Amino acid sequence: MIEKALSIGNLFVFVIIFSTFGVAADLQHRVLFWGILGALVMRAGMILGGVWLITNFKWVMYLFGVYLL
Repeated sequence: MIEKALSIGNLFVFVIIFSTFGVAADLQHRVLFWGILGALVMRAGMILGGVWLITNFKWVMYLFGVYLL
């Protein structure tokens, strides 16, 4: 139920953004595709960067732990 509510919320946000910036209906799929692809690439970069930091600098784990707290 929560997942469906969040999905509806995301659709509402997409509609608001598309109407605010005047994105044509035929270009909306393209905008969403590149937005999702960009988000995946940036997320992978952050994960890989974090793994690199942890493997090369052990003290970074303490910083991440403090950040989570």
